[in-house]
Amino acid sequence: MQKLLLLVGLCVLVAHLEATCSRNLVCTFQNNSNFNMADDMEPLLCTHIIFKSFQPNAMVIPQTGGPIQDHHDFNLAFPSATAKTLLEVDLTQTSSAIFTAPNRATFITSVIGVLVAEDFDGVNILWLQTMGNTANRHRFTLLMQELKAALGTRLLTASVSGVPSEINASYEVPQLAEVVDCFNVMTADRDRTVPDTDAAATGAALPFPATIAGMQKLVAKDAPKAKLNMGIATYGFDTNNANPKIWAKYQACVAPASSSTVRVDSAATIDAKAQHVVDEEFGGAFMTSLQLDDFDGVACAAGPFPVIQRVKDVVCP
Repeated sequence: MQKLLLLVGLCVLVAHLEATCSRNLVCTFQNNSNFNMADDMEPLLCTHIIFKSFQPNAMVIPQTGGPIQDHHDFNLAFPSATAKTLLEVDLTQTSSAIFTAPNRATFITSVIGVLVAEDFDGVNILWLQTMGNTANRHRFTLLMQELKAALGTRLLTASVSGVPSEINASYEVPQLAEVVDCFNVMTADRDRTVPDTDAAATGAALPFPATIAGMQKLVAKDAPKAKLNMGIATYGFDTNNANPKIWAKYQACVAPASSSTVRVDSAATIDAKAQHVVDEEFGGAFMTSLQLDDFDGVACAAGPFPVIQRVKDVVCP
């Protein structure tokens, strides 16, 4: 009987470790001195982890450092982890010259080289423009189409703006939707100036109208809902500042009373955002970021990664 119970227990444990989520829970990660990969990371928390981030130099990305080291440390600590790992490449500060045909080819070759050498599951491209440049918008589509063709079975995702005017200026959405595995919509900071109310208790409108507008814009431009991951922040920032300071969740939980201008999503708002993902049948949630949540569960006394876990409990029941 004891052997049978032990066998049943092991089967349950294996099933738990191999459990999957029908939606995406995409989490970004960029290490800092407060985070110890082996001790603080939860390898089963997210379905995808995006390691941030490289910027091209002379049209090629670095071969070492930063996200590559973080990815190496993750694989060393958790060799059996099932989360898909992606390298992020940020093109927002890159010259538009990268979109010419020869430079696209150079860039793509450098990306593929790193992905293969470091065994990433794919790449996440971050790009937007605030003003409409039709040529660059189309050239970005070409870059993504060519990159997808070169990736083979590896994943291609895109972090895209959640601002309607920037969506219009930056993306040929239907064409991009044909080649990306998902859009990670950067809506995490879209409603920081809106008072955070408990909509469920008051019957008020959901307290993230700008986030909703951004998601609706992408849907209206023919992005499949199943490919949209809605951005949700694990952090807050001081809204009484011309250059808002980011406050990690673990900082906000112990902030002094004088820090009344620090805006962090309430538990009710986090629940409402996660439920909105479910109700709208979006692909999942885009969490920014792992290292800014209360990763060890000490400061907020709500367990490790309380924000991401709260979202996961809703989108991955």
